[in-house]
Amino acid sequence: MIGALDEGTGSTRFIVYDNDMSLIHMNKKRINTFHRDKIAEQDPCEIYRKTMLNINNAVNKFNIKSIGITNQRETTILWNNDGKPIGNAILWQDKRLSSYAKMLKNEYKDLFVRKTGLIPDPYFSAIKIRYLLSRNPLIKEKAKQGKIKFGTVDSYIMYKMLNRHVTDYSNASRTMLFNINNLYYDDEILKILDIPLEMLPEPMPSNSFFGSWHNMDINAVLGDQNASLFGHNLIIDNSIKATCGTGTFIMSLVDKSNNSKKLLKTIAWSMDSNTKYALEGSIFDSGSFYNWAIKVFHGDLKYQDKIIIVPAFSGLGAPYWEPDAKTVITGFNYNSDSSAMLSAAVQAIGLQVNDILMEIKNRRYMTCDGSGSKNQFLMQFISDIANINLITLKEHEITSFGIAAMAGMSSGLIKDIKKPEIERTYAPSGKRYISLYKKWKYALKLSMM
Repeated sequence: MIGALDEGTGSTRFIVYDNDMSLIHMNKKRINTFHRDKIAEQDPCEIYRKTMLNINNAVNKFNIKSIGITNQRETTILWNNDGKPIGNAILWQDKRLSSYAKMLKNEYKDLFVRKTGLIPDPYFSAIKIRYLLSRNPLIKEKAKQGKIKFGTVDSYIMYKMLNRHVTDYSNASRTMLFNINNLYYDDEILKILDIPLEMLPEPMPSNSFFGSWHNMDINAVLGDQNASLFGHNLIIDNSIKATCGTGTFIMSLVDKSNNSKKLLKTIAWSMDSNTKYALEGSIFDSGSFYNWAIKVFHGDLKYQDKIIIVPAFSGLGAPYWEPDAKTVITGFNYNSDSSAMLSAAVQAIGLQVNDILMEIKNRRYMTCDGSGSKNQFLMQFISDIANINLITLKEHEITSFGIAAMAGMSSGLIKDIKKPEIERTYAPSGKRYISLYKKWKYALKLSMM
C-alpha cells in the first residue's frame, strides 16, 4: 500500500491507497493560521504533531510500503540542528515585505526571471528568509555556520522524520534561489539577497529515495500544485490544470525554452534525470474570498455586468504581480441586491482565471479540481469568457493521488494506474462579455493605483 502525506495550507492529511490506486483511508486535521494585517503564520510544531497523529493512525491499520509527500509551497521555516523551530512558519500568503520585493523587481527582475523563472514577490521563500535573517544577526551568523536550517514544509517534516536536510527540485524552484536551468542554488542571487548556502536543503529529483521511516520508504516529494498537475497529466496528456482551492493555481507543461513575461516558469517535476517545466499563474484570493462572500451576501448566482469586484485581500498575483493592490468594488448602487454582489464575487475569480489563460498558448481545454470546480456557475463562466472546454473530475483528492502515483511508480509497487473519472465537461456557450471585461480592466487599474 502507498501513503500520501498532503501538507496543505488549511490541513494536514494522510491518505492510503491500495496498489490499484483506490483510496481506502484518510485522516485529516486542521492547521491553525494566524492572520493579521499582512502577516500569515503557522506553528511548525502543530504541523508536525498533527502530521504524526495522522500517520500513526494509518500505520497501525495498514501495511504501507511507500510514502509520497506533497506540501504547501513557499512557506518558510527556520530550525536549529536539533529540529526545534525558530519562531513560526511564514506562509506563502504573507505580504509584509512587499516593499523589498518591489525594489528587487525594479532592479533585478530580468535576472530573477532568467535564472529562477520567478518574478520577485513576497510570495516566495527567499523574501521570507531575508526578512528572518535581517531581524536577528545572531541567527544569520549561525546560519553561515550551518547551525540554522531553512526549509519548506516538506523539508522540515523530512528533517524531523529522517534527520536529513533535503527537498525536491519542484520545491527548490519556488524559493527564488534555485537556478532552474542548471539545477543548483544560484551564487549571484544568494549574494544579492545575502542568504548563506549552508542553511539550504539539498535538492533532489522528485522521485528520489529520500529515506526510510519505520520501514516505509519516502519515494516521492512534490509541491502541492505540482502533484496536482502530475495527477491531471495522468488523466489527459499535457493538460492545462486549475486547482480551485484557497487560491487558484493554473499550470501548463511547457518546453524548457517556453517563457512568459507575466507568468511564472517553474519546475513541474524531475523523474529519472528528466526534468519537466511548467508555466504557472497564481491567484491568491479565490476560495478564501468566496467563503468570505457567502457569509456577507446570499442568493442565486446569475450573470450580471453592473458590479465588478477585484478581490485583492492578499494583493494580486498573476498576471499582475501587485502585492499592494487593494480590493475594489465598482458599479453598485441602491438597486444592487445581495445576489448580484455574490455573483460578481464569483465572476471576479473567473475574470482572473481568464487573464492568466490569455498568457498560455494552445488553450484547447483545461482540467479542474478543488472545491471551486464544484461551482457550476463558475465553471461555465470561465468556459464562456476564456472560450475553452473545461473538464471537472470525480477524484476530489487529485493532489494526493498525484503524489501517491509518483511514489508507487518510483517504488515499483504500481505499474498501471487506474485513471480518475471525468465528472463533467463544460463547453463555451457563445456568450460574449465585452462590456463586462472593459469594466474589469478599469477596476484593476483602480486596484493597483
